[in-house]
Amino acid sequence: MGMFTVPVEISNPSGGAAASIEPVVDTGAGFSVMPASLLTSLGLEPVEQNEFMLANGEIRVYSVGEARFKIDGRERTTPVVFGDDDVFLLGAVTLQSFGLVADTNEHRLVPARLLLVGMQPGIVEGTPTH
Repeated sequence: MGMFTVPVEISNPSGGAAASIEPVVDTGAGFSVMPASLLTSLGLEPVEQNEFMLANGEIRVYSVGEARFKIDGRERTTPVVFGDDDVFLLGAVTLQSFGLVADTNEHRLVPARLLLVGMQPGIVEGTPTH
């Protein structure tokens, strides 16, 4: 199976203490999911609630906020789901914001080839230059 963990620091984008964790890299999860108790202890607050479909097909409503993630010395702020106490998942949105993909054979994160859809040389503000 291609599941593996990576060391990550998570913190409040406004500053304060950080927590060192090792979430499972889950490319099937859109957002990263961390225990609500951990996020709350870091001073994070939900900004909205969304419906999510779980792997078993169940639909549940979870709170979503913003967290600061640090991976390999690089930092980004991305959405995070306030999840159950035993769930530590690093999802696709967070990985994409870092420009990383999962190498499930080697159990590591590697740089992704980033795609800018719609960007074509010679087009500025939607008007061809020729």
